[in-house]
Amino acid sequence: MSRRSRILWVTAEPPIPGRSAAQERWRHLLRRLACRYDITVLTRSADPDRRWQHDLGLAGAIVVPPPPIAEPDPLHLLPEGVRVAYVDHALKARLDELLATGGFDLVQYEYQEMAPNIPPVPAIPTILTVMQIEFLYDAARWRSQRGLPRPWSIYHHLRNMDFELRALGRAHRVLVMSPEDAGRLRRFVPDLSVSVSPIGADTREMCPLDPPVVPNCDVLFLANFRHRPNVDAARWLADEILPHVTRKLRVRVVGREMAPELAVHLRARGIDVRGPVDDPRPSLGHAAVLLAPIRFGNGMRGKVLEALAIGRPLVTTTIGAEGLGAVDGTHLLVADGAAAYAAAIERLLDDSALAARIGAAGRALVQARFDYDRIADDHARVYDEVIANPGRPPRLPRDRSAALAAIARRLPMPLNGLLGAGILLQRGARWYVRAAR
Repeated sequence: MSRRSRILWVTAEPPIPGRSAAQERWRHLLRRLACRYDITVLTRSADPDRRWQHDLGLAGAIVVPPPPIAEPDPLHLLPEGVRVAYVDHALKARLDELLATGGFDLVQYEYQEMAPNIPPVPAIPTILTVMQIEFLYDAARWRSQRGLPRPWSIYHHLRNMDFELRALGRAHRVLVMSPEDAGRLRRFVPDLSVSVSPIGADTREMCPLDPPVVPNCDVLFLANFRHRPNVDAARWLADEILPHVTRKLRVRVVGREMAPELAVHLRARGIDVRGPVDDPRPSLGHAAVLLAPIRFGNGMRGKVLEALAIGRPLVTTTIGAEGLGAVDGTHLLVADGAAAYAAAIERLLDDSALAARIGAAGRALVQARFDYDRIADDHARVYDEVIANPGRPPRLPRDRSAALAAIARRLPMPLNGLLGAGILLQRGARWYVRAAR
């Protein structure tokens, strides 16, 4: 009998429920994959509770504290969130120790933001999961905000683009959430080895309420407001969509990490604002119509899949429906303008038979394509492929910034920042030339 392959997962947070779509994904995948592989998770947390290790059936769990201080970045080439939250010497030191033992057949990193901790040249088969491609938000966000982008916004775009594309060179295989994202990355990195392993739903866990209930709100938007697309969506709903509705609606917005000023803004427009919920099913199941008014972003959205799985009708945008393969008018309703979005809401509220039919079809779509049992099977096939034949990481332009960083440390502000901006302009032009070929 052959031994089971040994997998090391490296995550920025523990795989515990109710926090984010990514953590939910990790929890569901790990529980299913731990039946086939010996999986150890290396993660960061200040909470000593490790019950999740036993709940998920892991071979091991190693927890280091989060980084206490941000690392210096003399050329300002790292996105600020990466420098502050993801450059982690304690995690990297522990990771290097684990890799040096030779005790693993494959290592998987969750989030491209973890790239500074990944060895520049992977010694064992390596997978990197890209949940969101941040730099691709920008064009749609600029359109939604109207007007020309400011120089500072362009600088952020170039910095995110260079960091995120360079992260791809540290893995033999990249996992993305949708076929659309795979195509976007291959524009810039044509030799990228990429597979789709989307966010899903546990359709046994996420199911219509039994017995059915009478809705206590007309429309509901449930999201994690740490993410900018969700903040924009809530404001768009309040400021532009609802004024087009011709009736009084009971509107509810529920979510984690909502800024107080956003909550005040929504309440001033008559919206019932509620905080985080550990179990989204009661909130979703008590709404007549579910909303995902997303105007920018990419990948897939866990809350959209949960909304579909619960069997209630959903109204979203073209971007919100990305990666689903859903048919407008069959599995959900799609509307990209404020007036059209309001009309779609009213259409479902006026036609209970249509609402029931769309809710049932949306759930059937998730059961057929996005149940975590199926996603775990596909994920396991990727593991077996990469372990058997990892191939080579993609070839990327050389990074010569180390010598310039030594110079930048001796320069005062803003000269070091201007030097970094010049590097990003040159790199950004090179990335776009690659994409245009």
